[in-house]
Amino acid sequence: MHTLARSAGALSLILLTFGSGSALAATYTFDALIKTFDAPPELGELEYRATSGAPTINNSLQAVGTSLLLPISPSAAGFRILSFDGAQFSTPVEAGAPVPGVSGAAIDLVPTEPIVNQGGDVLFLSALSGSGATTPANAGLFRLRNGTLETLVRGGDVVDGVEIQPTTITSSTNNIFGAINATGQVAFQALFDDGVSVRGGIFREGPGGFSLVAEQGQLIPSAGGARIGPPVGQVSIADDGSVFFLAGLLGQNGANQGAAVFKEQDGEVTVLVAPGQTVDGAQPLDFFSRVSEVNGAGDVAIQLSSGQDGILKSVDGELSAVALPGDFVAGIEGPLRFFSNASINASGDVAFYATPRDNSACGGSQECGIFAEMGGELGLVAQRGDTIEIAPGDFRTISGLVVNSRGGFLNDLGQVAFLAFFNSIDNPGLGDTQAWIVATPENLAPIPLPDTLSLLIVGALGFGFLRGRSGVRKTGYIADPSLSNGMKTMRSKSRPMLS
Repeated sequence: MHTLARSAGALSLILLTFGSGSALAATYTFDALIKTFDAPPELGELEYRATSGAPTINNSLQAVGTSLLLPISPSAAGFRILSFDGAQFSTPVEAGAPVPGVSGAAIDLVPTEPIVNQGGDVLFLSALSGSGATTPANAGLFRLRNGTLETLVRGGDVVDGVEIQPTTITSSTNNIFGAINATGQVAFQALFDDGVSVRGGIFREGPGGFSLVAEQGQLIPSAGGARIGPPVGQVSIADDGSVFFLAGLLGQNGANQGAAVFKEQDGEVTVLVAPGQTVDGAQPLDFFSRVSEVNGAGDVAIQLSSGQDGILKSVDGELSAVALPGDFVAGIEGPLRFFSNASINASGDVAFYATPRDNSACGGSQECGIFAEMGGELGLVAQRGDTIEIAPGDFRTISGLVVNSRGGFLNDLGQVAFLAFFNSIDNPGLGDTQAWIVATPENLAPIPLPDTLSLLIVGALGFGFLRGRSGVRKTGYIADPSLSNGMKTMRSKSRPMLS
């Protein structure tokens, strides 16, 4: 059994190895919050084994994910939502927990990706089990707030006069997917039946419950008579309650013009990004595959696909490219390609998945690196083949990495949370292992903070997890522009036309 090291200093990236065999100075330090076979004392007789989906992280260094914990000695085992609050771990929700307000139903925690907001509220989707979990009420959207589990919506519920359709965790086209802002307000996408037809809609929480705020077929007056087309999905919600989502854009003749990004605010739906727009002189864009995330101010990270891979962002209503095929990052052989899963923070910085073209470390994987645009400059966070120290003297080579597909893996401090995989080559006796990793930019400088916040931030960044440590300094971390972060001039400004 390997227990979590709680008093080591910040663990750093030791070496970045590329195809040419060259090495670069580290841009980030890496903290392993928990790794396979760790058994934090606060979890009792439970040992961490694996995570279903990557963790999300907020500014208080609270990290949340769904993990498999096994008993060290005989006791209940199974999937639980695992939460790290900057000082210690807890399992606020576990498989088998009763569903609030639903007799005979229990949380099943079929693989899902919980999201934590800035206030520590956790939103997650789960399948249900038990006699009270019959179709259509076989899955639901839940919120954990101040230690209390809330049932928000299930399949078969009537919301704003329409019936939410049955959901399955494995179906990407018939799911109740949700988003949560810093105040805890939730929006979700779902198929609904109003007695006339079944179609997609966007629902937002208000004082009186959820209401339908946008739906397939809805007229968009500001878009010249265009309408919202199928499919409707990929919802995010800003702190002011405005909702952003992806859907088809139907012209006046009913023809689908392609996917567009929509915004709903105060009862009005507008088109934020439409097919045919150009970005940075590239050819018109014709397909947006997802609204990856929106920050509290309503800035949006957008993923492209359909042969036009890339990551865009809309900040203060201005659309720009974060990364497109052909962009170069210093130390990476060949331009970037195959982009996905973006996260945006309050500064408008964006982190995302991508593949460095012709990089032998990828091993055929389409997405094998995490990159971040900070202050307009593009840099590498981590990639397959990097070697990191996850505990004092314990060096492992990353064989794979995953970020949360719903966003939430880049916080306002510029830290990136991801799930790293390590193969058995480094540690033959352990087999394949994994760890929750938080990557911290090296230009985060210590500043005095109030006691409460400093305990949270020092706990994760200093990796001195408070318990059993004396003389903890009241410091936290903010970006200090006077310190080099190793990311300046890393981005090639020349951009070829997309083909």
